[in-house]
Amino acid sequence: MQAQVKLGRIAGISIGLHYSWFIIAFLIAVSLADHFHTVTPEWSKAVVWSAAIITGVLFFVALITPHEVKGVDPERWAQTSVQSAMRPLAQLQTVTADTPAMQALEIMSRNDINQLLVVSNGRVEGVLSRSYILRYLQTHAELQRR
Repeated sequence: MQAQVKLGRIAGISIGLHYSWFIIAFLIAVSLADHFHTVTPEWSKAVVWSAAIITGVLFFVALITPHEVKGVDPERWAQTSVQSAMRPLAQLQTVTADTPAMQALEIMSRNDINQLLVVSNGRVEGVLSRSYILRYLQTHAELQRR
């Protein structure tokens, strides 16, 4: 599938989006806005939609990581699309909101990944990153020392 909206190049890799990306991004943003409004009714519409759009965009950024880019021969970077380098959604690891943080960290380590999709009833509820878990554990340890 050819990218139809060219965004530029990063490290010699052509970056572009197919038009369908905008439809998917819109649907994710609507779903996230609905979720954010439900769990944080005190947020204004502007805050809900800003958070939904930013989270939706970050969701797509998380689908291709340096790990996937490293798997592409540098001589082929200029001809390699993001689609052919990215990890397909079906291969992404997921957890639920009640998964213990240490178990999520173990899953990330075992699978050599830095993010996990958090799902509930077949819906993506968020993205959990290794750095968030480590920052939480560090803060928790510092607070216990006091």
